Amino acid sequence: MRDRPELGAWRPLALWALALGAFDVFAGFALRWVGPSYDFAPAGRPVVGHIADRSLTPIPVIQNAPGAWPLLLGLIVAFVIAYFAYDRILRAKDLRAPFVWGAFGIGIIAALAVPFFPTSDPYAYAMYALEAGPLHLDPYLTHVLPATASSWSAPLSAIFPDTQSYVRVSNYGPVAAFAYGLLAWPLSHAPLSVFLYAERLFGALLVALTGYALSRSAPGEQGLRRVASFILNPLVILELIAFAHGDALMMVFLAFAFAAWKRGAVGAAAALCVLALATRSVAVLALGALFLALLRTDRTALPRAFVGAALAGTSIALASFALYGEVSLGGVPAFNRFSAPLVMLASQFFENNALLIGVVIQAAFGAILLVFISRRWWSRPLGSGLAWLPFGALAALPTIYPHYLTWVVATGSVSDDERFRAAARVATLIAPLFYIVRMNVFPAPGPSPLASAAVLLVTWGTVLAYLALRGQPGAALRERSAYGDR
Repeated sequence: MRDRPELGAWRPLALWALALGAFDVFAGFALRWVGPSYDFAPAGRPVVGHIADRSLTPIPVIQNAPGAWPLLLGLIVAFVIAYFAYDRILRAKDLRAPFVWGAFGIGIIAALAVPFFPTSDPYAYAMYALEAGPLHLDPYLTHVLPATASSWSAPLSAIFPDTQSYVRVSNYGPVAAFAYGLLAWPLSHAPLSVFLYAERLFGALLVALTGYALSRSAPGEQGLRRVASFILNPLVILELIAFAHGDALMMVFLAFAFAAWKRGAVGAAAALCVLALATRSVAVLALGALFLALLRTDRTALPRAFVGAALAGTSIALASFALYGEVSLGGVPAFNRFSAPLVMLASQFFENNALLIGVVIQAAFGAILLVFISRRWWSRPLGSGLAWLPFGALAALPTIYPHYLTWVVATGSVSDDERFRAAARVATLIAPLFYIVRMNVFPAPGPSPLASAAVLLVTWGTVLAYLALRGQPGAALRERSAYGDR
């Protein structure tokens, strides 16, 4: 019988699939004990009612729900087991493409079967999609949804009753509005649940395309391992497919931009970075990194990059203006006193303007990190400093959601910096812990916000501590950044 070395990965794959599947089963039973779901309104105003009531939410939502602790505990346990198995898969000596993509198929099935959302975001995406597509409305303005326009109008209006709430304004850019509007177009008269599952399938397609782009960024087995490290990551499976977060669209463009850069197509790379920026504004870091890399390594290519970025930006702006009468990168971010570690700490020590003070302190901390990272890379353009930009970006944001950590997973899949990959693994592993704090899963008198802030600071500090560590002798010569080894 022909030797098949990749069979060594079947055992951890079975454990990985079992952990995801077991969580699906456990979650189905756990929903029976989970209490009401609330938004972050001061009075705890119910948004979606009891999450087990599928008459309003065909896929239940768990957000700020104290009774959800059994379900989220199950999520964390299943995630840790799945992540351990995922790590063992990546350590297999010989991976084959059919194995990796077949495993991804199993992940899609498990993600489609997850019976809840940990956030109302997929419902908000449905609302923006309905406005941007079938209703021909500007998703960057608040609207009263016409009751007869779609079968979604009534449930979405009930879930988001306040037309002045920030959630009624899309916080994604025009490219996301185009994509989700097109997705909603043929489904606006189908049940809302059909569109929710379509969002999950759309996320699976985007993750697959990101994996394909990563495979184009390196030859042979190296490219395949980059694919596996991204598409089989449990955080990617859960956050971008099961929980249908729109960041997957931004990462598709960034992955293809990286592949274009590796082939010397800097104009296309810049244009793709602009598409990512017009999906989520945080991608401006990628565009800035591209121009900085060209400035340090190949200044003759700068005009091509400027032309590519200008053409893409102009086309997107004209299309957005023609469709919606304006150009916007999205509404204000959804931040509150539980949104980031330093914001939480500020809320404990300041009575007046605590949220504003916390956001400023958090942003200043992140800005210092970004300056440190940029200076480190500027002094050594072939080093790995540029790979740390996602951590600096996350630290600067007034909100830190678990799905933001998928940005780091994608960067870690292409980085040769061992310290960065280690930090990315830590960040991925601790991501589900954020739900414990953000969802208020412990009823009063539970852990105080100060204790919760300390937990987040310790976990986040564990990741950022890698920035201060020095590598082994000679490590600097071996490091190659994503932009330096073209």
